[in-house]
Amino acid sequence: MFISPAEDSVGINNNELSLEQKLLVAASEGKDRLEGSLKITEGMDVILTWNFVVSANLANGTQGTVEKIYLDPCENLTSLPAMDNIVHLQYPPALVLFRLDNTLLKNLKGLTSGIIPLEPLKKGMQITYRNGRRCTVYRKQLSLMPAYAFTDYKAQGQTLKPVIVDIGNPPLVA
Repeated sequence: MFISPAEDSVGINNNELSLEQKLLVAASEGKDRLEGSLKITEGMDVILTWNFVVSANLANGTQGTVEKIYLDPCENLTSLPAMDNIVHLQYPPALVLFRLDNTLLKNLKGLTSGIIPLEPLKKGMQITYRNGRRCTVYRKQLSLMPAYAFTDYKAQGQTLKPVIVDIGNPPLVA
């Protein structure tokens, strides 16, 4: 399993974030953001978290499987510590081959039917300093989320393989 960090930058020169900017990004993470860290492995069931081509069923919530992961060429696996088969990457993967459970896309040249190449997205997010000044931070990360658990809102309108649904009462907190 790989743990893929997001690549955050600021400005047109892709400058590294200051400590204050990192703290502001961490405090603002949530809805409509690319994940700060993503656990991913080949064979893993995932869902897309971005609308790529809605008319081809390549949209937020689309289910599929990670077929192959191509790491960033700058990644040096020999220097990365691996414990219990978990590798902490320094960069998001360069490319992931994603097998769609259901697609309207035709075969892409050179790829097996139903396989779509996905590159990390780069999205901007606004942060606001204490003095009211704003800044745009850019995050580069794969637009995927593990599909072993997701909310009822993400499941709406989906045709699912057999699933386990927990509809019990939430635990009481003393």
